[in-house]
Amino acid sequence: MLEDCVIVRYGEIALKGGNRSMFEKKLSGNMKIVLETNSIQARIEKISGRFIVEPKNAREAAQIISGVFGVTSTSPGFKVKAGLQEIKEKALEVFNASKPNSFRITANRLEKTFKETSMEVNNIVGEFIQEKTKCRVSLKNPELDIGVDITKDNAYIYTERFEGVGGLPAGVSGKVVCLLSGGIDSPVAAWLALKRGCDVTLLHFLHEERNKRPGKIQELKEKLCKYHPDIKLVYIPTKEIEKEIIMKVPAKMRIVILRRIFMKIASKLANEMNARAIITGDNIGQVASQTLDNLNVIDKASGILTIRPLAGLDKREIIDLAKKIGTYETSIQEYKDCCNFLLPKHPETKAKLMETEKIEQQLDDTLTEKALEESYEG
Repeated sequence: MLEDCVIVRYGEIALKGGNRSMFEKKLSGNMKIVLETNSIQARIEKISGRFIVEPKNAREAAQIISGVFGVTSTSPGFKVKAGLQEIKEKALEVFNASKPNSFRITANRLEKTFKETSMEVNNIVGEFIQEKTKCRVSLKNPELDIGVDITKDNAYIYTERFEGVGGLPAGVSGKVVCLLSGGIDSPVAAWLALKRGCDVTLLHFLHEERNKRPGKIQELKEKLCKYHPDIKLVYIPTKEIEKEIIMKVPAKMRIVILRRIFMKIASKLANEMNARAIITGDNIGQVASQTLDNLNVIDKASGILTIRPLAGLDKREIIDLAKKIGTYETSIQEYKDCCNFLLPKHPETKAKLMETEKIEQQLDDTLTEKALEESYEG
């Protein structure tokens, strides 16, 4: 049997009160974009507490939609008229396609206009199937659980659930700029920002010459675009900045200074884009530049809110998330970003703001503007 619709459930959006319709509209639009990106045309309908998607291949669409932020679960299923006879007949068809040793019916009246209660539907449909098949009913551990969602006009019958990523629809929380390195952490930070409804622009500081598009960085972007296709990627060439730092900055301070310059550039780009925050993959104490002292000095270079979604996670937790979202195998590929070329044996771990700013005064302050002027999209 080929399912003819997808039941889409969402959780946190339902708690948004007066803004709920805006969140639902954004979720519907994001689902449409993801489906079209995968060459799937579908009708999307809003019902009570659900979306119903009607594509050609419901099973494929259900799996794709489960990766859209805001979706808690999806089920490929069947749409019938909201009548007991129609529900019984379709439920029996679904049962016969599986031929289980035990079953149960789990009905849910999404709209209370349907005459029978959910419990009554469970009993009526269950008794009908049991009489026709002689199969055993098991309420606690059934081999087949037939779900029935009922509205005023239609009923939706299903047996499977694909777990969704949850969160908020990407874009409802505003724009952010996310610093993307070639490591494990920053793609996970970007994914978590998307999950909280951010419209993410990735920013990569490029050690190579202008107009290069490193395969690894492009691949990380594509991995994230599977969850939200509208992600942009901006490259900033940094070779001239690196040369200036090597010539004028003591070795132990180079990474702190470089990170401050990154924050200045990211802040200017964010202001140009009307973005509200910078996202980084920093994790407290993981490396020398991520001590609280250094992070404090680095943040002072930014004129905009900095958010660190990974701040309290340990490395194993971050790796597990990277594997879950599909970025890990790409992230561990060898890649030399600009930090690799400036990393000393003994980096500063307790930077002081006044001393750092004094060192920065020796640098050519036009380099950040030049770097922005040479930026390009990937």
